[in-house]
Amino acid sequence: MLLWSLASFAILYYKIEIFLSPQSFVTSGVTLNLAGHGICNGFAAILLPQLQTPDSTIHIDDSSGSWIVSVSGFALVVGNFMIPVIMGKYGRRIASMVSLIPMLLGWIGIILATNIPMLIISRLLQGLSMGMGTTLGPVLIGEYTSPKNRGAFLTIISVMISVGVLIVHTLGSYLHWQTTAVYCAFITIADLIIVLLSPESPSWLADRGKYEESKKVFRWLRGDGEENELERMITCFAILGVSLGMTSTSQVMSFSSVLLPQLRSAQDIDDETASWIASITGISFFFGLMMTPTLMGRYGRRTITLLSSGILTATWCSLLLTTNVTVILLVRFIQGFCLGFAAIIVPVLIGEYSSPKYRGAFLTTMSLAISLGVLCNHTVGAFYSWQTAALVCCLTALVNTIVAILSPESPSYLASCGKYEDCRRAFRWLRYPEEEEELEKMIRTHMVELEGKVSKTFIANLQHKIVNFFVIWKKKEFYKPIIIIFHLHIINEWSGATTFDAYTSDIFHRLVGQDIDVSLMIISTDILRTVSSFCTVLLIRKFRRRLMLLITISSNILSYITIIIYSYAKTHQLIKDYKWIGVFLIHIHVFTFSVGNLCVPNILAGEIFAFEYRGISNMLAQMFFCLNYIASTKTALHMLKNFNLHGMFGLYVSMVAYGLLVTWFILPETKDKTLQDIEDEFHGRPRETQEVEILNRLFVSK
Repeated sequence: MLLWSLASFAILYYKIEIFLSPQSFVTSGVTLNLAGHGICNGFAAILLPQLQTPDSTIHIDDSSGSWIVSVSGFALVVGNFMIPVIMGKYGRRIASMVSLIPMLLGWIGIILATNIPMLIISRLLQGLSMGMGTTLGPVLIGEYTSPKNRGAFLTIISVMISVGVLIVHTLGSYLHWQTTAVYCAFITIADLIIVLLSPESPSWLADRGKYEESKKVFRWLRGDGEENELERMITCFAILGVSLGMTSTSQVMSFSSVLLPQLRSAQDIDDETASWIASITGISFFFGLMMTPTLMGRYGRRTITLLSSGILTATWCSLLLTTNVTVILLVRFIQGFCLGFAAIIVPVLIGEYSSPKYRGAFLTTMSLAISLGVLCNHTVGAFYSWQTAALVCCLTALVNTIVAILSPESPSYLASCGKYEDCRRAFRWLRYPEEEEELEKMIRTHMVELEGKVSKTFIANLQHKIVNFFVIWKKKEFYKPIIIIFHLHIINEWSGATTFDAYTSDIFHRLVGQDIDVSLMIISTDILRTVSSFCTVLLIRKFRRRLMLLITISSNILSYITIIIYSYAKTHQLIKDYKWIGVFLIHIHVFTFSVGNLCVPNILAGEIFAFEYRGISNMLAQMFFCLNYIASTKTALHMLKNFNLHGMFGLYVSMVAYGLLVTWFILPETKDKTLQDIEDEFHGRPRETQEVEILNRLFVSK
């Protein structure tokens, strides 16, 4: 899962053209391939002992066992002879894809194997892939990387082989050999995707006389100098910290799906207690939202991020040490405050850290980070105790804290405080030289605002804020985005993601039946969710926001209607009970709410709010989200019990359809527009710096 996550983020940063280094991206494909070799080498060590057990469906003797281990060596020699011809005639990129296909087919064969010949053929295919990869790997790294980095990248070869062995031995110690093969197959798929997105070797292109293509690829790989590579690294680092905050948030929200089934088996808790454990975070979530704008304006974005991640780390540690339901409820209540902090600070930080060109893709990483957090929770919870899952969550929050410590303060916040030199330093640390105009425009705007501020007493300041609270509701740049985001949160919350995260087992049992491996189903849907979120990152840069909204939400509505019809027909015995239909429908539904429903509200929350009202707008939006969150999680079990799945989903689809209808008619297009341009569109006229209205930012004072 770790390698799959790393591959996903590598692809993400490739597609948005901001990543640690292009050389790192292309060599990640090579190193994943080599990790696959280590996995193949180590797989026999977990396969043979399980095949030799009495309850194994495939029985082997010493002779067949030795063939399963050694047959890959014969094919490895054949692969060594084949690959030079392929990579010389068709290029390095095609050769890489050819080398991965036998590996993937081999894993699929192992997953489906029912006898010894199938296992031997699968291992033979994998040996062929290993033979091609061992020859191709050093060649690719040598041609892709610069002389100063080549030694380090080549050293990774042995490291990744060892990592591959470690992964397969760890998985095989706890999982069935065919389940282990499923995870290994996903690593190969991730590698194949990276290769598909990587360029051809510049050396091979030059050898074929394709000089312009060779120059283009060479410059893409080597960059425009060390300074630009450093800028890319810094931006990624800052956004990584923000994304980790969303990962921690999703772990809090999805933890109940791990915790509740284990508590039910170990302790006698009723549905009422279970619903409170799942939903109590929504109550403190509300108070966290109320606190965040004031704290964010007074102490800065970075301080709130540190506060949130620090509290989460402490609460996860507390959860490790208890089995008492009251303490669990208290810990979950405290974690809700952190959800409130993150809900406002994350889209604000990404919007202020990133440039307009990349903002949409970076904001989409929020949904990808959420999916990875859910996947991590469900995977660990499927095989270990909920305390172990809490430990993993604690480590995520700790890493988030470290990254937040090393990240800068928001340039926009520094400018609003009059710290213009610090603002310039942070902006240039995060952005590119060609964006200097945006920096100076932002500073000039805040200078005008600060000049118009008059020092007030506490009472006068409070009165001013109360008056402004009612005045700003008449401003189009305030109330229009609020209406839009309210309805987007209706879509977000009732599209099924939150309910599915909290009550995954209950939904599967209702639609599919009791005799199903829920752990496997949960992991498969989480992997699908992560892949879907990644697909959204790719799509969001190509399609306009309104079109994405229409297509993805409409598909979610159709999936709801299909599940409602099937569930009703199954409950009233109008059709036969086919488990695969239920499994298929749930996976389709997960895809529809992951590919757009979760990311579009996050993107727009970072784009459509005017700077003056960003704190109060996000607070109001997240308060509304909080109400929907409490309503959906608190009522889900009761609705399932009283109205069945089709009744509950009938209400949900009505809410989603209403949200789409309203949003479609009032949402303007925001793709590739600066935050100021979007604000001007809501305002109804362009405003120069001199015309900026001098306002004391509501709830966001210095």
